[in-house]
Amino acid sequence: MTMQRVLPLGTLVLFAMCVLAGGAFAQDNPKVSIESQEETFGGPVDVPVKISGFDDVGAISLTITYDPEVLSYPEGADTDELISGAPRGDFAANLPEPGEVRISWFDGSGTDPIINGDQVLLQLTFDDYEGGTSPVAFDVESEIADPQSDPYNASYQDGEVRDEASPIDVSLRRGFDGTADPTNYKLVALPGQADVPFGETVSGRQGTGWRGFRESGNEGETGLQECSVELSCAFQAGQGFWVLSQDDWSFEGTLPEVVADGLSIPLHGGWNIVSNPLRVDVGWQDVQATNGLTEPLWRWTDDGRWEQVSTMTSATEKGEAYYLFNEPGLDSLEIPTVGVGAAGMSSPLPVSQAPGEGLREARSDLRESRSGPRPDSRTRSRGNPEASRAGGGLSGDGHVPKDSSHPGTSTNQLLRIHAEADGKRVAAVTVGLSSSLDEPHTYRAPPGYFAGTTFYIAGENGSPKFARRVLPADSRPRSFSLLLRGDPGSDVQLVATGHADDWESHRPVLVERETGQTHELKSDPSVRISLPEDEGEASLLLRLVEN
Repeated sequence: MTMQRVLPLGTLVLFAMCVLAGGAFAQDNPKVSIESQEETFGGPVDVPVKISGFDDVGAISLTITYDPEVLSYPEGADTDELISGAPRGDFAANLPEPGEVRISWFDGSGTDPIINGDQVLLQLTFDDYEGGTSPVAFDVESEIADPQSDPYNASYQDGEVRDEASPIDVSLRRGFDGTADPTNYKLVALPGQADVPFGETVSGRQGTGWRGFRESGNEGETGLQECSVELSCAFQAGQGFWVLSQDDWSFEGTLPEVVADGLSIPLHGGWNIVSNPLRVDVGWQDVQATNGLTEPLWRWTDDGRWEQVSTMTSATEKGEAYYLFNEPGLDSLEIPTVGVGAAGMSSPLPVSQAPGEGLREARSDLRESRSGPRPDSRTRSRGNPEASRAGGGLSGDGHVPKDSSHPGTSTNQLLRIHAEADGKRVAAVTVGLSSSLDEPHTYRAPPGYFAGTTFYIAGENGSPKFARRVLPADSRPRSFSLLLRGDPGSDVQLVATGHADDWESHRPVLVERETGQTHELKSDPSVRISLPEDEGEASLLLRLVEN
């Protein structure tokens, strides 16, 4: 950030011995800048401070701030330990407190200014770098003056110290069980700062040898955009694609590591394909808390179905990507991370730990070992992390909590129904009631682009599609529209599970809308649904009937 400063001379106490004279020298864009550095965890750091565009410099007063959890000086350090390379031996530096260093000099004779104003003025010589990113910035009190003690109208350019990028050796390969079945599509991604054309990870001709798609976020089939000559696709950090190929999808090579203490993945509205480009896994609850999200993270399994996951696995492991519904309309997804350490590893900060809490102890241990993950004092948190976890009264595991004020009594009535086709579980929904909610708690069902069988809760007029819908206990009506799709003429088994004790006041009844046939799920929790021969779609109604 560049800042223009013209400050009263009274802020420069060190100039008191100088005789004040009229107007400052007119200069062409005089500038003071701190040169950003990329460094390795655990070592000393020299940060150059440069000046340019000055004629004669008669006095200098700089106050520079930094993050003491990232950069440090030895206790009791004086000038020779704080700075080096100054053009005169009478420069002075002191450390009023951790996180702030002050530097001063003036030409006491009034006749011996610093003539060459285009140079590295000096270097800040930090003793230790703990990893992560620290701004190194000028305080507003900083000034440089001419021999008459008139401050120059200079600009001040801040810098930073951040992790040095290290290469990631990547070896990924994903195979396919034929190309005739759409369920064989896979979600893939590359780790690190990837900038790799999609076509370099597959072989053969596009359209016949392989097909790839990116997600646009639009509802329905228009959400997919096929990679082609007209629509180029390239892997980027934190993003991914659908792929189906005659041969394996693979990548062998070296990619730059993601260097950031808070990785930000661009998002668009609706559904997004996201991935973890870091070297280590990241807990999804931590990501939810950082971004104010309640939506789950979805993984597409090798047997062609969706499942919720609690961890964003590093793409270095299998090259996996995930689906996320951007319910709050975020521009980006922030991934809480720390810097890269001696082993080149990163780690998420536990949400339960407030930023900065217990960091000194952790960093002290790390200084001894010089390895392993490190907590980050600068992890950003928006909103109330616990509220984000709870999801409007839901506990972190996605279930509605019991009412602790009435031991032994449940205030929740939750029912999970999963669909089985050809003996395999293919989809599931969760419905129910909760006295702990003031409004419905929902999350979206991922798109069924390549699923053989889909099962979801339908919103008003069929849209949106939900995987979960829990209503306040006093809601009316207490019913849910369900839609089951699969191969025309096939049979799908619906199996209901839940806690029997939770269903003392209501009983779940499943109604086949076309035939009117009803099924009492509490007494008979397994129901076979025959899909129509024409469209392969069955409209169902689940009613919660009071006993």
